[in-house]
Amino acid sequence: MRILKKLNLKMNPNLKYAIGIALILALFMLYPLTKFNPNNTVSYKVENCEVGFPKFKGSLVSYDKQNKTLSARIWVNCCGVKVKVEREGSTYKILEEQVGELCRCMCKRKVTIFNVSKEAKVEFLDKDGNRYILSPNLEFCGWSSYGRCNSDEDCIRDGCSNQICRSRFEKPLITTCEWLDCYNAEKFGIACKCVEGRCQWAREG
Repeated sequence: MRILKKLNLKMNPNLKYAIGIALILALFMLYPLTKFNPNNTVSYKVENCEVGFPKFKGSLVSYDKQNKTLSARIWVNCCGVKVKVEREGSTYKILEEQVGELCRCMCKRKVTIFNVSKEAKVEFLDKDGNRYILSPNLEFCGWSSYGRCNSDEDCIRDGCSNQICRSRFEKPLITTCEWLDCYNAEKFGIACKCVEGRCQWAREG
């Protein structure tokens, strides 16, 4: 309305009112465009808890190439937390955030993320700030024990097909003896390393 006064236009009061409303609506429509980045939006769903006791603190990740759908199973507190997914570049970050009083139990929750390219990687950040690399490459299907370590030398490959990255301070792990091409760490440029004090698969270099 001030704009109209400055222009000193003689208009019908109803027309002035309509123009003012139109200007306000235009501002509201343009404002979200300055805040919204379509490249970082994530479409996902988090399923209900399956109460149990985790053998490992990490999660299993599977990837459907045809539908470009990623599924991750994470262990979180049974209550007092919420799980959400954010995207940073090509990395999808699954976050456990404390929002209330915690329980003295853990549960498994399945997180499904849609429209994910095979070049992506997935990380899990728990409520205590611990970071786990769930998958350094979505086509790689080995898994990590996340045992403690001080250097890369403390982390060794285990399992019948060398598909597990574990700490030398942990007991040997027994697996079935099938070979899958997605266990081939070298093919995907991945190595068993010490990352933030935990043994886990990570990209070379």
